[in-house]
Amino acid sequence: VTTAEMTVRAFLIDHLRAASEEYDVTVITKTNNVDFLREDYGLPISVIPFEMERRIAPLSDLRSLIGLWLQMRRGQFDLVHSISPKAGLLAMCASRAAGIPCRLHTFTGQVWATKKGAMRWLLKTMDQLLSSLASYLLADSQSQLRFLHENRVVKASKSSVLGDGSISGVNLDRFQPSEKLRKQVRDDLQIREGEVVILFLGRLNRDKGVMDLVRAFSKLHDQRENTVLVLAGPDEEMMADKIRSHLSGRLSALRMISYTNQPEQIMAAADIFCLPSYREGFGSVVIEAGACGIPSIGTSIYGIADSILDGETGLLVNVGDVAGLASAIENLVVDEELRVRMGVNARERAERLFPQSRLTSELMALYQRLLSSEKRI
Repeated sequence: VTTAEMTVRAFLIDHLRAASEEYDVTVITKTNNVDFLREDYGLPISVIPFEMERRIAPLSDLRSLIGLWLQMRRGQFDLVHSISPKAGLLAMCASRAAGIPCRLHTFTGQVWATKKGAMRWLLKTMDQLLSSLASYLLADSQSQLRFLHENRVVKASKSSVLGDGSISGVNLDRFQPSEKLRKQVRDDLQIREGEVVILFLGRLNRDKGVMDLVRAFSKLHDQRENTVLVLAGPDEEMMADKIRSHLSGRLSALRMISYTNQPEQIMAAADIFCLPSYREGFGSVVIEAGACGIPSIGTSIYGIADSILDGETGLLVNVGDVAGLASAIENLVVDEELRVRMGVNARERAERLFPQSRLTSELMALYQRLLSSEKRI
């Protein structure tokens, strides 16, 4: 169960393929095409289209909860696995009420980590409720799991991390260095030979630190005119005009791509990946960039601190430190040897720790363990 079809496509296809070989699998998500798994991936999996609001919407959430409970009763499932905060809360409530024995949720970061006051308390309480209703819990990084333990959201006895982290690892055949693809995409984006491409790929919003990156690039470009900033992803908070306004006079160095289902192509064209988030469960996109041989710069927060090895596969900066971010980017812009060495290290680490097959195998083993356990909470 998840709130968006995009989550299924981005992270779950290999997991679903492996699960469908052993189990009768149903996906519940918001979608306009109930056959997308069969048509696009050849998976014999049923899809139930289901509306869930990502934001807090009491009346809509109550309707969704009742609807999910009915789906759980009809499906008579043995195990329910939810991903994303709202889907997790609703699915854990509905599956517990429907008497489903195995209830698994994956935490991918906490919205409340950057909130204060009543909203932080409310969102944290919702995660604590979710946790109490689940049979077992996964976090997608060790540092996130420690954060959840320290904040008394999850119990150590019923929580863990798959492998060394991330939801699904990285497809090393799909994400890999490619000079041919690099040249093709850079030509398409009108990026000249010798220009250094700084890439952000993800949802454009404040929590991802997008404006910090824009401000840092503005400082950098005044000194290093051979730099190009590529922002790829859906504009969730209508930030495009603000971004262009801030980069006024430097718009020739900006490329904005609203959506792509082939992130590996854009990554092939990049030299440096940046993820200056204020909150992040792991940062799977960092290891995807690493698999393409690209070093990353991120903030030293839980999650990203697991996906970037500071000084080896990239650089970490303090959250919200625009000057520090600009300095870190400049270090990699001017030192090509360092940039290349960190990229090689990042590819090697992705190959060693985060192959998709490893994460899928561990998840299938967890399913088997939960389903065969006599003691089901």
